[in-house]
This record gives sequence, C-alpha cells and structure tokens, in this order.
Amino acid sequence: MPFASHLESGAIGASETAQTVHRTYLAVDLGASSGRVTAVHFDGDAITMNLVTRFPNHPIEAHDGSLRWDFPRLVSQVQEGITTAVDMHPDTVVSVAVSGWGVDYGLVDRSGGLVEPPFSYRDGRTSSTPSKFFDSFDEYQWYRTTGVATMPINTLFQLMWAVEHQHETLDRAHHLLLIPDLVSRELSGEAVTERTIASTSQMLDIRSGSWHREELSTLGIPGEILSEPCPSGTVVVGPDSPIGRLTGRGMAVVAAASHDTASAFVGSGAGTGEAVLSSGTWALMGVLGAPQTSELAFASGISNEYGADGQIRTLRNLTGLWIVQECLRVWREDTQNLDFDTLMAEATAATPFLAVIDTNDPRFAVPDDMPAKIQDYCRLSGQPVPETRGELTRIVLESLAIQFRRTLRTLEQITGDPFRVIRVVGGGTHHDLLNTLTASATGVPVTLGHPEATTLGNALVQMVATGAIDNYAEARELVGGLSGETYQPTNEGDWEAAEKRLDTVAA
Repeated sequence: MPFASHLESGAIGASETAQTVHRTYLAVDLGASSGRVTAVHFDGDAITMNLVTRFPNHPIEAHDGSLRWDFPRLVSQVQEGITTAVDMHPDTVVSVAVSGWGVDYGLVDRSGGLVEPPFSYRDGRTSSTPSKFFDSFDEYQWYRTTGVATMPINTLFQLMWAVEHQHETLDRAHHLLLIPDLVSRELSGEAVTERTIASTSQMLDIRSGSWHREELSTLGIPGEILSEPCPSGTVVVGPDSPIGRLTGRGMAVVAAASHDTASAFVGSGAGTGEAVLSSGTWALMGVLGAPQTSELAFASGISNEYGADGQIRTLRNLTGLWIVQECLRVWREDTQNLDFDTLMAEATAATPFLAVIDTNDPRFAVPDDMPAKIQDYCRLSGQPVPETRGELTRIVLESLAIQFRRTLRTLEQITGDPFRVIRVVGGGTHHDLLNTLTASATGVPVTLGHPEATTLGNALVQMVATGAIDNYAEARELVGGLSGETYQPTNEGDWEAAEKRLDTVAA
C-alpha cells in the first residue's frame, strides 16, 4: 500500500481540531518486562501525560522448553488499555502508535494468523549462530553495510537459526514483522515495517534504508516476507481503523518510531554535544548524526540505527538495570515488599569498589539466581565476595558506570566530538546513586530527561505526523522545558583503577 509521511492537512478530525486545541495521542510502550498505554495531551503549547494502564510482559516457557512471548495476551492488554483511554477521553483522541523492543519478530501467514508464537531474545538458542554465520561472511564488511554490532539475539541470527532448524515455518510465512509492528498490525489491519525497528535487525542497509536483500536471499531467508521499511511518522491507516471501530472512536494508526530507543531519543530533547543514555532494563548510550562504521566503531561494539527524523543513532547496547531487577526478583521470594528505593539506600551505605563485574558477560543475560551468579563471578575472579544486598547492588551499579565511562570515551573518539552533558532518560532517572556514579565515572554532568521519554517521543512523532506540530525541531523545543536535576562529577573514587580492574577480571 502507498504511504504518506504526514496526513494531508485536516485529514484527521478536521472539523473537531478547528474548534478545539486539545488533542490526545495514545502511546503504547512495550518493554521486555512490562507494557503500558499512556494518554498524551497537547493543548497547542504544553504536553501533559497520564498513564492509563500498565501490565506485566514476560516470556513464557513453551512445551518444547523454548521461551516465547504470549502474543494474544499482549495484544489483549494493549487493546484493553486503548479502550480504557478512549472511555476516559472520548472526544479528543487523534491517533495511536506502538513502540517496543527490537530484534524479536513474528511470522504472519497468508490468512493473517501467526505461524507460531514469537520467540523471546532471551531464549538462548542462537548463542553459537554468529560464529557459524561469519564462517561464510566477512563480519566487518557486513558491519559496514548494516552498521549493527553482532549480538546473538539479533534478528539476523534468529532467522538463520530458523533456516537451519525450522525451515517449514519460513515456508508458511507471508510477512515478517518485528514485535511493535506486529502489535500495530492488530490495531491497523495493515502489515507495515517501520524503519527504526527494522534497523535493529542487522539486515538493513544503514545508508539506503533498504533490506540487504541479495545477501539475505543467499542465506535462505525469503525476501518476499520483508516489506520495504517506511519512515517514522507514516500514517498507516486513517481514522476508520480497526481499533477505531473497536472502540467506537475514529483514530489513525501511526508508525511512529517503533523502536523504543528511537522514540526515547526524540523524547530526550538532546541537541548538539549531548549524549543520550536510555537507562532501563537495557542501557543504550549514543548520539544522533551520520553512520559511524570505522574499524574502531566495529571493534568497540558500536551500532548504528535509524532515528525518527532519518538521522542515525550511533550507540552502544549495554546491559542495564536488568541484573538489579533479577536480583530484586530473587530477594522478593523472601522479602515480598522489597523495592528499588530500599536497595538503593542499602547500596549507598555499602563499601565502594568492593569488586567489579562485566555486566555484559553472557552469564548475566539469562534469568536465574542472579545474586549467586555475581558471587560466583567475584569468587572465580579472585575478588572479595559480596554478602549483603547493598554490596551486591553497589557492585552492579559501579560496574554499569564503568561501562558508561568507556562507552562515552569511545563515542567521542569515533565522532571526534566531546560531549558536554549526558542526558539520561527512562527508568534510570529515578536512581540517584546510579546517576551520581555515572557523572563521577565519566567526568561529564548528567542531566535528567523525562522518565517516560519513550512515551513522550512516541507521541511527538504522532504530533508531527498529524500536523499538530511542524517538525522535530519544534518537538525538541517542547521537550526542552522538561529537564530535571543535573548531577555534577565529583572526585570521589578512583574510576581509572576500577576500569583497569574490570579489564583484568573480564580477560
């Protein structure tokens, strides 16, 4: 179907918006541990948000032992949240868009049904696939084309595993859609691939924005299941959408920045000389600009992904608060009311630099007894073994700060530009200790952006798409007034020594 980057003027609610300034945009934000639907209101001058619903989202173990997403439940929760939002704001809803995590996908057959439940990237089946893949392809040349650092979870390797082990599922597929676009299809009735989420796959040409089709076909990946990616802000379907008919309120469905980090970059309001740290389950630190695919970028695990405005997000994907979240899950088995605030207080009081861990080590990527894993890591690397919750939590936070320190330095080397501030968005904005440690470790001030930057960015793309604001420069101006506290670097702690220690234990 043909796409338009923006609706024609007045195409959505023309008679209504001519009489009232107030508009409501529904932002669906899907995370790998929870999801939410938020109503974002714009009165022509200011933005306000109210959370409509939040729901858990965890992979489930299938009969074959694999980890899969419960997709019907996920869609049901999203639809329920949208319906509730429309009931709350029956006269002002304009559009809806979905953002979410990257790399995972679903296969849709010709009848419109799922071929099988989508795998979770934490399933672990692809751990050895990259090494097999690059027996046949030059890894650096593939990187120069796609701009994406190799990770076993990437869509490319999930598909390569399917080619080898489940070819019959590919034979039945009519469309491949990454998870946010798969959910969006349930709202719009249209199978559309959005460019920012496609760029997480390690299969997109980062300069042309098209699939790396010729090479993919030689791998046995059927090119016909990959629809050409559309730009962020494409209006997939107008007010007479399936979700509009379901709720009784006409609303458009927009392909916003479907990748949650791309939405977060929009919602960060970051400008020149500012690095963005999207801090949550994953931590992604980067900057907007042109593709960076030098040998240094390749060796440093730097990825290049599309931003909402067509610029490239040069960033590094890091494990974020996932390790602490998993520790909290284990500790709650004994202390049900334990929360993050309590852990942070205990970590603040704990001994600094007791030990360090490589937070990106694969052993920490799989759900399990995380406190025991950290203790084993410290024991095997000849470091003091943490015993208390505070010690364990502080070790993780300091180790994350070291990763942010070296990532910022690498980005400065690659781009040739120093950064005057790190703008933190996402759940990490709530954690004073982590932000204090990050400022001191990097030597750069840390300014808090909006904790719901993904939701905010999702809505801002909808506003541009539907003509409520003119462009992304205006979006940045709107975000500019939402900045929070700034953490200044201190001289506390020998971060250089801690980083060298990490190099030793991670070797």
